[in-house]
Amino acid sequence: MNASEPRTINFSEIGVAVRVDELAQLFNEARSGTFSCVRGYQAENGHGEVADFWIQHGVSYDSIKEKSRNRLLNIMNGYEPLSLDVVHGAWIDDADLSAIGQDGYRCEGTLVSIKYDRTLNGVRTTVEKTAHVELGLFGNRKAKDRTPVTLSYSVNQDHPLFVQAVQDLLQSFDDPKPSHVEYDNFAKGGYSLDGKAGFRLYIRDCLIVHKCVRQAGDYPFKASLPLNAVKEALRRLLPIGKYRQFILDGRFESVTLAEQSVLQDGLTEELYFALPEHVEAALHAEPAQGALSGVEIQDVPVDDIGDDA
Repeated sequence: MNASEPRTINFSEIGVAVRVDELAQLFNEARSGTFSCVRGYQAENGHGEVADFWIQHGVSYDSIKEKSRNRLLNIMNGYEPLSLDVVHGAWIDDADLSAIGQDGYRCEGTLVSIKYDRTLNGVRTTVEKTAHVELGLFGNRKAKDRTPVTLSYSVNQDHPLFVQAVQDLLQSFDDPKPSHVEYDNFAKGGYSLDGKAGFRLYIRDCLIVHKCVRQAGDYPFKASLPLNAVKEALRRLLPIGKYRQFILDGRFESVTLAEQSVLQDGLTEELYFALPEHVEAALHAEPAQGALSGVEIQDVPVDDIGDDA
């Protein structure tokens, strides 16, 4: 077989098939706070991204929420000075965009860097301008005579959007919206859901410690209102911003916990236990389906991790 051709790994050659109750036993026997690794994970809405995650297993969601709430209170009361760097997409009326930076343009708003594409004489170029701008000019909806732009700016604790973001996040902790999804908690950090997509297993109650992108996704342009973007930037700094769930539907290479690797057949969704060293050897013996070799590795700080893992 040509070395460049993908090879299908037969999980029964490197591991043993197990039942969900045996997976539950593994989860329950792991101490809370144990570190584990999810390798080669492809999220449903990751737009093709493939990444490795190092996570802390078996954390309490209520505890994480309370720690996040306490930090917000410290920020709001001035005990923790903070300035937020915010980057997001938005739409702006063409007339407003053209006026920004022109002679006679005056504004006491936020200092913003604005990037957008323009086609001049058949050549597409990126234009960047920096000016004080009222953030209310930017919206999240596409419309005629509007241009998509990428904004970069900073807001401190005195900025109206920062103040509103803190208040909104505190409100979401104190009065959360009811969940319409009921998971079955079959083990510590292990959940199942029999929904529209069929029966699925999940790893929840975990915090991301580190993420390593192996293949970047093809992310589409996304526009946000400035307030929502500030809230998201603030939320990423809180413990709850690192709380994630992982769907066990075969779109991962392995989950390693307490010196045991969990594999899953992407077609049958059958589970297997294997020794981590056997998984490592199988993945690197030859190029394997689902295992990406020779791709660029990009370390991503935890604060830069996206919403859905």
